[in-house]
Amino acid sequence: MALPYGPADAAPHRWTADSEQARLTIPYLGPEPRPSKAIGRAFLLACVLDVVIHLSKAWMDLDQAGKDRDFLAHPTRAGSAALSSGAHTLSTMGKVALGGIAVALVLDLVWRGQRRPARRRDQLGEAYVEHPSRWVTPIALRISWIVLAVTGFLLGANSTIRPTTAPEQYSHLRELQALSSLAWAGFWLSLVLWIVLVNRSHARRMAFSGPYRADPSQVPFFPPVRDGWLRKG
Repeated sequence: MALPYGPADAAPHRWTADSEQARLTIPYLGPEPRPSKAIGRAFLLACVLDVVIHLSKAWMDLDQAGKDRDFLAHPTRAGSAALSSGAHTLSTMGKVALGGIAVALVLDLVWRGQRRPARRRDQLGEAYVEHPSRWVTPIALRISWIVLAVTGFLLGANSTIRPTTAPEQYSHLRELQALSSLAWAGFWLSLVLWIVLVNRSHARRMAFSGPYRADPSQVPFFPPVRDGWLRKG
C-alpha cells in the first residue's frame, strides 16, 4: 500500500487532508490496544452463539415436523406427549434466541461507540479512531445482510402456528420455521465474518502506522467522517 505521508511532508502546523479520499491510507495514532478490543470479542462470541442457537432451533423444528407427521399417521398418547414436550422446548428455544439477539444488539452498539468515540473523533480526527466499518465492508456482504434478514423474517412471519391452524399444516409450517432459523443463522454468521474483516483491517492499518505513531507530526488532520444510517461507522 502506498504511504502518502512522510517526513518530507512535515509542516510546523498540522494541515487538513480529505478523509474520504485518503480512507484506508490514514494511519492509526489512537491508543493500542484499542478500547473496542474486549467488547469486540464479546460481540463476536455473541454472534457465534446466535449461529449455534438458530442452527439448533432449525434442527428442533425439523424434528418436531417429523413428530407431527408421525402423530397424524399413528395418533397415540405417547406421540401426543412427545409433541407437547417438543413444542415446549421450541418455545423455550425461541425465547433463548430472542435473548441472544438482544445481547448481540447491545454489544454491537457499545462496540461501535468504543471503536469511534465521538469526542476523540471530533477533536483529533480520523487518525485517532478506528476506520468506519463501511470503508472495509464489501457491498456483497451488506446485501447479504438484507437478503438473509428479510428472508428469515418473511419465513418466520408466514409460518406461525395459530389455534385455528389445521393439524395437517403443522409439519409444513415447522419446516418453514426451520428455513427461517437457517436464514437467521446465516445472518449471524455473516456478522461473524464482518467482525473478522474489521479486525483484520485494523491489523493491516497498525502494520504501516509504526513510523507515524513515532512522529505524529507527519500526519495531517483528517476531519471526522459523520456517521449516518447508510454510512454508520
